[in-house]
Amino acid sequence: MAKDDRNARARAGITGESYQQALERLREDGLMYGLVPDAADPAQQILEAAVLRALARPPLAVDRSLFGITRVSPTREGLTLWPARGAAGAVLARLLPATTAGIWSGVPALRLERGTGTQLALQAAGPAQVLVRARPDDHREALRILAQQGVTPCQGAPGADELAAWQQVEGDLEADAARWSAALRRAALFLPHPPDWTGRAPSQAEVALPAGLNAPSDHRPAPPRPPKMTVAVTSPGGKGGEGRSTVALSLARELARQSAAVLLLTADEFFHDFLRHQGSVDWWAAGEHLPGPGRGSMAVAFWNEREDTQLVELARRKADVVVLDTSFSYRAGTVPVDVEVPVCRYRPQAWTKAVREDYRPESIRVLEWLDERFDSFCLTAGREADREAQGLPGLLSALDDMFLTYALMRISGHDGEELYDRDDEDAANLFWEAPPYPQDSTRGEGLLPAEDRAPLEQWREEFLAYLEPDGRSREPQLWPRAAAVWAEHSRRRNREFLRPGDPVAADLRGNLDAFVQQVAGDAVEQWGDAFTAVVGEFTDGVLHRWLEETFTSFLGTRDRPTPGASGDLVAVLETRFAEFARRKANAPQLDADAPTPPPVPTAVATDEWWSAQAPPTTADEDAHEVDERGLESWREEFLDQVDAEGYRRHPGAWAQARAQWIQRGRNDLRFGCRVSDAELLLLTDEFTRLIAPVASEAWGSGWRPVAQAWRDGKEPLLLGLDAYDDHITSRLLDRDPTDTAAHLLARPSGAANTVVVLNHSPKDLPAERLAAVGTALRGYGIAGLVSVASSRALDVIPSGDRNLATPPPAITRLARVVTTAGRAGRP
Repeated sequence: MAKDDRNARARAGITGESYQQALERLREDGLMYGLVPDAADPAQQILEAAVLRALARPPLAVDRSLFGITRVSPTREGLTLWPARGAAGAVLARLLPATTAGIWSGVPALRLERGTGTQLALQAAGPAQVLVRARPDDHREALRILAQQGVTPCQGAPGADELAAWQQVEGDLEADAARWSAALRRAALFLPHPPDWTGRAPSQAEVALPAGLNAPSDHRPAPPRPPKMTVAVTSPGGKGGEGRSTVALSLARELARQSAAVLLLTADEFFHDFLRHQGSVDWWAAGEHLPGPGRGSMAVAFWNEREDTQLVELARRKADVVVLDTSFSYRAGTVPVDVEVPVCRYRPQAWTKAVREDYRPESIRVLEWLDERFDSFCLTAGREADREAQGLPGLLSALDDMFLTYALMRISGHDGEELYDRDDEDAANLFWEAPPYPQDSTRGEGLLPAEDRAPLEQWREEFLAYLEPDGRSREPQLWPRAAAVWAEHSRRRNREFLRPGDPVAADLRGNLDAFVQQVAGDAVEQWGDAFTAVVGEFTDGVLHRWLEETFTSFLGTRDRPTPGASGDLVAVLETRFAEFARRKANAPQLDADAPTPPPVPTAVATDEWWSAQAPPTTADEDAHEVDERGLESWREEFLDQVDAEGYRRHPGAWAQARAQWIQRGRNDLRFGCRVSDAELLLLTDEFTRLIAPVASEAWGSGWRPVAQAWRDGKEPLLLGLDAYDDHITSRLLDRDPTDTAAHLLARPSGAANTVVVLNHSPKDLPAERLAAVGTALRGYGIAGLVSVASSRALDVIPSGDRNLATPPPAITRLARVVTTAGRAGRP
């Protein structure tokens, strides 16, 4: 201990630290990097050099200080400065960049990045930083001093001129940065009368220490022997991959190195087997009459948490320290524990939060606000409607589902099949509760055919007649009323091109009116006149979207094949044209010696060709490299080869099937096929004519100008919100330390004598952030927070080597904090 005392006093005489501060730092790092380490990063050296030069030129006159600095605390990674009493504002005023008439003062690009109540961080254009023990009031004092001097402080992100000035500073200091930095790190050497460095850099002789005093060494002060205690290393939340077992083994090794007799009980079978195979640890044969490990050594045993209830008590009698590597199912309180060590993996969301910055026009933001709330309003209204869909409305909705199944069966040619087996009660119940959809190879899935393209009136009569016996037995009170009104109900919904369960246009309009009335007060309060200015645009946008979606459904109804002979023929033509197109597309690659398929005119004369049962495949899938013009020529060539046989075999249905197949191939807008302007105009005219009665009833005369804008391809703002996404940015900000502490406490138990391990923490996580979160955790009764960059940083499983090598700093800190917590928990 005498040597530790001498080293701590020597360091304190060089840095100005208190004896206790110097001793604590030596306990952290020993002499691995010398008594007073130099900065490891050249960028850190340049920043420190710029700081000292700014204070020295001209000299900041503060008694018994190095230009206002009385104490420093250096590490390999960073540096903390203590200004003289009452001089913090003057020091900051000298360092912070300012300009007047194009002349720079201070350190260009230097900014106050973050800080705690007693510590501020100075950072230039890069990761290097210098901490200053000062308060926000000192920063305000510095700004006041600069204002009195008539200069303009630089705030916000550095501009091009300021960055150029910083680059000039970097270039000027590059050769002398190491000496400037070393001088600042040895501040107490130059007290009470600092040298005059106004015209020169510090010399090597000035910053040199006596020979051997700063030489690196593996020496570390021997830590005090740990108390008798049981430590549970846990994985909060039952998560794997947190690093629990590695931390437990590391901690056990370090406590043994500190002269304790340590038993590690692991409940992880995989880890247990790995250690046995690796062969780098001793094993404890548990037994009342068998000895435990000796002092300064560690042994391992497997621990079944559920069955070995007495093993922990036995281990406590046999060893000074018992470290429990718990399983995922471990629950606090199951065994006596003095210290709990929950291992929490670093998760960015616990330490940072994304702040959204929206630079879109206010009208766009109001429209998005309305649209999001309208979606929620409609979902809520739909759920309420579902709950209220009892009685007649519920039965009508069920009949819609059943009739779609019935219609699809008729379209597919399954005329003779029954909807369900009347003799099978379970099958009947299942059908009435959730009728299954048959295989639907058409593109209007979930839609009925248009009223003029299938005998829907006849089908509705046959459908009701089929269900009549079961309907009367299942719903004796409702069935007569439902049977009387359902056909008109179905007809009306089909004229709106609705799928089962879709709301009718009148319901959508009613929801819209109710929504606008409901949110008007909140909208005016939040957005003011901007809401009034766009509410009409919003309602027009909802109508425009309804037209677009309904038009898509309309195309689906036109796409359905006509039932019967022509519908079957369309399926044959789809299948055979896919084969024809595949042959055309692959013709250049065909092997000359390969057998050639029979040409279409030859095959088309056979019955097999006309009985194709394969599901239709679009020609586009097999000829994706052929443009629409090429496909059109292929269709014409194909029809030239099959027309004669088609008319001969199907004189009554061929013309209708032929026309429908051409329309399906060319006018399927829903799947992005290109059509001419004339074809598009014909489709939109037909749709507008058919939907006009529905739209007029639901929307009134106001629907026509919106429909005209839709026909002209003029997209409303509501449907173009995505175009403004590049006006939204987000940036990450540090969470408040209490918020981060609360996130961590959601995992550990929060019990007294708890030490939280933050595993896999980023290397650039600032030390002051960890310190602030640790302080917040102590407010919750947590003993401490220890950060580990990764499990590799622990370096605890030397291959085949049983000797306990010098431990890494992370595990040394953990052992020290755990030991302190263990002593605090002893009576």
